[in-house]
Amino acid sequence: AAFKRVCAHKGEWILGIKFIPDIDVIASCGADSTVNFWDHVTMAKKSSKPATNSKGLQRIAYSRGHRALYTTSSSREVQMWSPFLAKPTDTLREHEKPVVGVHCFNHSPELITGDSSGKMCVWDMRKTSVVQVLGSPESVSPIGVISSFAYDARRSAIVTLGHRINMFIPQKGSYSALMDIAVTSVSYCNISKKICVVSGNRILIFELTTGDLLYTHSCGSVEISCAALTPLQDLLIGTFEGHVIATVVGTWQNSRTLQVEDSVKLVYDLGKQSRVGTAMEENPRALCVTSNGKYSHFCYGTTCEITGGPTVTFETGFEAIHCCSFSPKNALLY
Repeated sequence: AAFKRVCAHKGEWILGIKFIPDIDVIASCGADSTVNFWDHVTMAKKSSKPATNSKGLQRIAYSRGHRALYTTSSSREVQMWSPFLAKPTDTLREHEKPVVGVHCFNHSPELITGDSSGKMCVWDMRKTSVVQVLGSPESVSPIGVISSFAYDARRSAIVTLGHRINMFIPQKGSYSALMDIAVTSVSYCNISKKICVVSGNRILIFELTTGDLLYTHSCGSVEISCAALTPLQDLLIGTFEGHVIATVVGTWQNSRTLQVEDSVKLVYDLGKQSRVGTAMEENPRALCVTSNGKYSHFCYGTTCEITGGPTVTFETGFEAIHCCSFSPKNALLY
């Protein structure tokens, strides 16, 4: 497997990363208050843009329809960028608390921003003005403290994550509490249209279209760090103790147990067709990434040995990994 490592953001934390398919670059932002653009093949730096009046950039989003990049920071504002200009083109100021997320629409002029107090702002970017405010502490329906949010396009709803999960429907002006538990991680399977939620030692699986709770499963005294559903209705589970478990949804029979050296940050199903690692038998394949900077490639399924080590293990060279994701172009982003 090809592996590239670059020194970015002057050694400061990299807090946001986004692939921009229109111009085939990876955009990253970090604690040094810059946005860097990288060639997605060679990882050569193409440009670096400094933010204004910022204490570090934390999140990044991109609108393909408007070719606009948005970054958030702890300074309670959102900056708008063009990939082709050297400085931010505009600054959005409406929040009194640190902004925890931003969502753009590819074919609509609206933008959604949210801060840690639960205040959600819907913007009309044609006028760069706020057209609706939801969930603020002063409103009749305050959300409370949140850490992030997502947008459900099918329902036109905003889902916030904090001490509980809330769903807002801006057109109706209403919201409801979906879950009243602390959430560790959330993943989505676009084949089965199901959402997998991890909370402590529990896993909850929801149907996307109806919101119905389909399955709950407890791992006893094991604290789960991440999980991912596969198209074959298997569930890949990573733990803080350094185990990866493949289990069958519904029967909850383990088909594979893998021991790694550190807390698992990511599990990802690669399917039978994969460019990672070496050719193997007709079993599905997966990878896991640990917090100590290693990723392992392994197979799972009915014909695999239940226990054992990974098929292939790679060293990334990082002392510690804070977050990571897997891109559609078979690339791991740390």
